[in-house]
Amino acid sequence: MKINIFAASNNHVEMKTRLILAAVLIILISSSCGQRKRGDKTAVKGDPFPKEMVEFVPYENNPVFTGTGQDTWDRTIRERGFILNENGTYKLWYTGYNGPDTVTKYLGYATSPDGINWTRPNLESFKYNGNMNNNIMTDAIPRGVVTVVDDSLYNQTDSTRRYKSVYNTHTTSTNSRLNVSFSYDGLLWIPYEGNPVSHGGEDLSSSGWNPVIGKYLGYFRDSLGIRKVGRYISNDWINWTYTGTILKPESYDIKGTQFYNMTVLFKDSVYWGIAGVLKLILISLKFSESDAKL
Repeated sequence: MKINIFAASNNHVEMKTRLILAAVLIILISSSCGQRKRGDKTAVKGDPFPKEMVEFVPYENNPVFTGTGQDTWDRTIRERGFILNENGTYKLWYTGYNGPDTVTKYLGYATSPDGINWTRPNLESFKYNGNMNNNIMTDAIPRGVVTVVDDSLYNQTDSTRRYKSVYNTHTTSTNSRLNVSFSYDGLLWIPYEGNPVSHGGEDLSSSGWNPVIGKYLGYFRDSLGIRKVGRYISNDWINWTYTGTILKPESYDIKGTQFYNMTVLFKDSVYWGIAGVLKLILISLKFSESDAKL
């Protein structure tokens, strides 16, 4: 896994993608116009898709952050991670491991002044192979956090829970659980003692405090079968109420289309969803009798 960055551009960029997992921009809700259908380009007056949200140019020196490729705890990094910009510093929470995908995974931390040049600080808080000189935070969140929220500006009532995260644990497609953890500094994470806080297919997510409704708002992938996105609300980050599925494959979508996850932004009184689209390709194989004898 590698982290690449993209810069917004005012120039039209034509991109041909061959990736099975891609991203699309979706207008979810206009505060003045109500619910909008996916693909309705008349949902917002003027340009429905601001250029700064849809026209990007890949950074010429990508990737900017990768696994070390050496005999370290983060020889390889997973696709799950989260970046938060605080006071001009980019903070990255990511998952790494050394060996096959089945080995113990750890939650690590990195920082950057510009989102391009990253440093793995020596936290000296977790012993790995007998050595404390590393940037590991914990091994208690093996799949990695997928959302980190700093509540200090919005809904801070308990300084020990200033930072909040959500993460998923599951062993099978029917054994998926949503968990939360808390931290006073974003480095020392304490999993909630009542985990899991929700049972079901919740996995990759986008969540945070919404000042418009005065609640935490979460968009969680609510199925590991047919992947789709559900909307959840919470008063305390612990008790989540499901309000319905907001994005799912429709009959007019390309066959095999599913929605892997969705990051939601609130801009100009509109909720914008940047969705990861997963296209499943079914392959039919035919064998002759001579093939079977090989």
